[in-house]
Amino acid sequence: MIDALKVPEPWCNILDSLRLWANSRQHTIRSLDGAIETRFSSLKIDGNLIWVFSIWRGNRSNLSSYFEEIVSEICPGGVVALALEDHNDVRVNLVRLELLDWASKNSLRLHFVPPGTFWIQVGGGELEAFKIWNLEVDTTSIAPLGFNPSICLHPFRSDVRVFAFRTVTGVWEEGTIWIGLLDEQDLQLIRAPHRLELHPVGANFEDPRLYLFNGEIWLSYATSDWSSGVTLSKQHFVLLMEATDGSWQCAWPAVGLPSPFGRRQEKNWIFFSGPADELLVQYSAYPEWRIHERFLDSPEYFHEIAVSGQLCWPFGDIRGGTPFLIAPNGMLWTFFHSSLKHRTMDLDGPVSYHLGAVSEDSGHRPDAEKEWKYFDEHGRYFCGLLEMDPESYLPRRITRKPLLYQNRPSSGRFHNHVVWPAGAFRLGDEVTVSYGLDDRACRCVRFSAKLLDGLLEAID
Repeated sequence: MIDALKVPEPWCNILDSLRLWANSRQHTIRSLDGAIETRFSSLKIDGNLIWVFSIWRGNRSNLSSYFEEIVSEICPGGVVALALEDHNDVRVNLVRLELLDWASKNSLRLHFVPPGTFWIQVGGGELEAFKIWNLEVDTTSIAPLGFNPSICLHPFRSDVRVFAFRTVTGVWEEGTIWIGLLDEQDLQLIRAPHRLELHPVGANFEDPRLYLFNGEIWLSYATSDWSSGVTLSKQHFVLLMEATDGSWQCAWPAVGLPSPFGRRQEKNWIFFSGPADELLVQYSAYPEWRIHERFLDSPEYFHEIAVSGQLCWPFGDIRGGTPFLIAPNGMLWTFFHSSLKHRTMDLDGPVSYHLGAVSEDSGHRPDAEKEWKYFDEHGRYFCGLLEMDPESYLPRRITRKPLLYQNRPSSGRFHNHVVWPAGAFRLGDEVTVSYGLDDRACRCVRFSAKLLDGLLEAID
């Protein structure tokens, strides 16, 4: 197999996706020729070339002919991927335009993987459709930092996904929420997203979450005040409406929901539908597990329906996460984030935020940290999966290790390692999760529901 452990991060996800794609037919694999440093890495089945991954270091003068030469060597259903060694925005856009023109002339669809990889799948043959399983959503046309993304199904269109994310303009306290549509296959914005006009005017908007409630798309968001040194937030809940021109509007007024816990209000509320379409809210798993029933026409009223003791996880206090989705076994799943501060932690074996895109027998990156000496004031955020009983609304199973965490330094808000899931849905055996990485990027990862179910263990 390709040794993706040595591949620079911008190309890791596409090669991780190859592992899943190739492992599904492992009994037919004959050889994998080449190395990542050579002209291209390739995968052959029964002597037929089905995969080529090439790193482009040349100029643009012969780019199309180079791409066409490789495509001509590959069998029907095979995949060709081209990664740019220099992936600055100007170069990527120029290459994108040239390859789009070439693909259109050859009746092929060009796919883009930020920050600088392109791929096509040749038509015909019996190979299954290829897709990227862990990728970045390109929001850089809106702002350098796009993060805290949420995703949900569109109630009327199967070819797109509804997507919301947050940006900041200079400082954390000036947050804006955007909403747009993603292409279903590539999970990339298909048009410029729309800035939501939210209330109250001038507030700092945080933590968007999208979900379908009574067949409509709703958004929850927090408005936060940091002036006292402690985050004080108020939660809002508003119906979104898509106009004929593709823009989005809010059906005012938004419902402001006070917290049952007093002045310090968490902004990590998880909304979901109960059996009779009532609105249910999980407030927090710390210091105890609490779920309340809320009523939009009576926002001051809440009814406690489930309470249990503190839910402990070795990787920190469980906080917010994605709206609950219905798992294949009928249980409710949520992808949560935890917060770990000032603790030494030994991870039992290497894990990384690529785990969702790598099969268990394909290995992990050697630089994944196993022992953590110190965490700064804001700590680290991990992503795990929690299962809840749909009748008692109490936790049932949990993943013992993080599903996602950031193990590479980046230019985040406090140079932290943060993975923050805020949206998820399931179609068949595939679960899609949107998550923020280090308060600087929007990402989506796809999981096999069967793999997730196998990672869940009973809560003691």
